[in-house]
Amino acid sequence: GDYPLFLPMARHVLEVDPAFTAAGLYAAASLAFNMQRGEEAQELISYALKYNPREWKYLTMLAAIVYSKAQDHVAVAAAIAPILTDPDCPVMLKQLAAFLNKKAGNYAAAAAIYADIAATSRDEAYVKNARRELEKLARVKTPAPARGGVK
Repeated sequence: GDYPLFLPMARHVLEVDPAFTAAGLYAAASLAFNMQRGEEAQELISYALKYNPREWKYLTMLAAIVYSKAQDHVAVAAAIAPILTDPDCPVMLKQLAAFLNKKAGNYAAAAAIYADIAATSRDEAYVKNARRELEKLARVKTPAPARGGVK
């Protein structure tokens, strides 16, 4: 859908609570990867970095957005990887990383991420999808992973 107020509302959330990094990451990822509004996602990350200039998660997301423009799935997955172990990592980012690893042929990494989603997410839609993807991956013959794959 078209959400013209998404960016201003996300910016407002960060104004109200600059430490709400998960909201900034979720909003940026939504803009970049779900709405194909990469420029606005970069704008939001830049805005968030003004409030929180040492937040490495924002820098990682910014790298993922830049790599996504180049259609380098392995590089995007690698850029997102450091965020995945954070307890506040939005499940949407985990889902994206699993998808990118799967697309790059890194099935073991994708399966590990989907297993984490299935075990830890409270969102039933993500859990169902993760279980479905794990079943599909279990049927895939495992070729050598693409260079640079990440978990």
